[in-house]
Amino acid sequence: MSLDLGGPAIEIAIALAFVFFLLSLIVSQVTELIAGVLKLRAKNLRKGLEGMLGDQDVVKRLLSHPLVRTDLGKGGKRRDPSYISPKNFALTLRDLAEREPTLITKASDALTTQLRALDGASDNDLPGVSSLEKWFNESMDRVSGWYKRRAQWLTLVLAAILTIALNVSALRIAEQLSAEPTVRAAVVAKAEAASEEGGDEGAEGLKQAGENVESAVDDLAALDLPIFWIGEAVPEGGDEFLATAFGWLITILAISLGAPFWFDALGKLSNLRMAGKKPKEKPAAGA
Repeated sequence: MSLDLGGPAIEIAIALAFVFFLLSLIVSQVTELIAGVLKLRAKNLRKGLEGMLGDQDVVKRLLSHPLVRTDLGKGGKRRDPSYISPKNFALTLRDLAEREPTLITKASDALTTQLRALDGASDNDLPGVSSLEKWFNESMDRVSGWYKRRAQWLTLVLAAILTIALNVSALRIAEQLSAEPTVRAAVVAKAEAASEEGGDEGAEGLKQAGENVESAVDDLAALDLPIFWIGEAVPEGGDEFLATAFGWLITILAISLGAPFWFDALGKLSNLRMAGKKPKEKPAAGA
């Protein structure tokens, strides 16, 4: 038994991937907006530095150093950075130690112990720049892991809110795509056009075009799929509610995979569909 890669099954998969991609863009933008308003990256960096250096006074002086704290907020008010390059961290720490020798020597035992453990360190001197950069990179890998886990939970919560608010059931969409070839063909055409527009820039290129949440919602509405609560009754009990809830769950988990995942899947499925199309039969000779 062979699978027709140009048939309805692959087209439904492409259409669903496109829907998940648009939803993921919305969640991604809202996540970034919340992270910016709450300054989650800057707070996460400060927390990571406090855990790394073990001394809040050293962290405060480091974040206030001109090599690190260069961005200005509204009204000229300085803000904590959300990113520090390894080299700037190393140079700043060494500069602080040279200008204020007692800052490091009077710091916590945890910090002095860590510094002595690094290559080339002694009781009276800091390690070299390369050793400090390596230490910073290893510590920030753990900090990045913390942030990603927090961001993933935020993404799941936002995905659940968006899915239920827009009433996006993957099962119901798949059912309509299967029953209405015209709608399916229209969605697939838009999906493949979006995939081609991305080019080498991938999902990030399309994300720039879809920065506005309202625009992404309009794109969803234009697909003519069973989305939104307009004219829909809330499912009541029994099998109907379970089916709707299961469809929501599939959508939520799909959104949590992220826009880059679905953009990549969209491209691969489109290529697979094109490769699976049967060539047109040539007319017989003399016809």
